[in-house]
Amino acid sequence: MDADLREAVALNAKQHQFALQQMRGLLVTIRNLDEARTADDRSIMARLAREQGPGTNSDHPQGFHDALPNGFRAMSKQMRQSFAGLATDIEAGNIGGYDAKRLRALDTCIGCHESYRFSEK
Repeated sequence: MDADLREAVALNAKQHQFALQQMRGLLVTIRNLDEARTADDRSIMARLAREQGPGTNSDHPQGFHDALPNGFRAMSKQMRQSFAGLATDIEAGNIGGYDAKRLRALDTCIGCHESYRFSEK
């Protein structure tokens, strides 16, 4: 088996669980956005996307932000901006823009998982 070349991000137990909870929440939101899109419920789509936008995860454990590498924080910021853009596009009826930003959000998820791994302090 090849060595794991991803950058280790050392978090305490509380920070680690918070990070995992955030990632699961993003996946659930993508799933729920897809369900709402299937039902053509744009108001739910916009609400779900806004709930994951910038500034919505500010209740993090002490020291969490400082424990994250700059690249990780940049990816997180890009992810949150993509979700805000999803909401704006869906409210404007711009389905093509919505689709592009949804893919960008998923690409950011993949890029982060390819670049970083969590380890507990």
